Amino acid sequence: MTQGCRPEIISFDGFTLRPETGELWKEGTKLRLQQKPRLILEALLQKPGELVTREELRKILWADGTFVDYESGLNTAVNRLRMALRDSADKPLYIETLPRLGYRFIWPIAVPPVESTPPASVPAPPRKSNRMKLIVAALLLALLALIWGAWGRVELLSDHLHLKAYHQHAAPATAVPVMTHED
Repeated sequence: MTQGCRPEIISFDGFTLRPETGELWKEGTKLRLQQKPRLILEALLQKPGELVTREELRKILWADGTFVDYESGLNTAVNRLRMALRDSADKPLYIETLPRLGYRFIWPIAVPPVESTPPASVPAPPRKSNRMKLIVAALLLALLALIWGAWGRVELLSDHLHLKAYHQHAAPATAVPVMTHED
């Protein structure tokens, strides 16, 4: 991959990096990745299988004239990147350390041609339409609850009217003489 060309999407082992937006995805889930670890990943992916020196990474991460313990800062950023990728320095899958020299990206990567559109398996950023779906579902549930409640009142009213009509048409109660037996 040439360094002057910045691909739209870079994929490896279920991960998808979108350099244009700085987003890293793993099988449809967007991962949190701070700026410095992301910049390191981008630099490594620009030269897969090749050494990216610590000095090159220092220039990418910090502007000239910046006074910082960049050795410690670089180590911290690489460790955070490894954590995000679930990688290990002892048994690396993606990022190999070349002691005192730098790092190398060792997993094969896939870069679609610049002209092509992203494949369907590449996750699209979540849309705000999920909020609208939730609102519509809540409104439908509320409407169903109102209908159900109103139906229950209609049945109660119907029962009340039937009982009232029954009492109006029922034969009046009459007194029945009771005979007592006296000795």
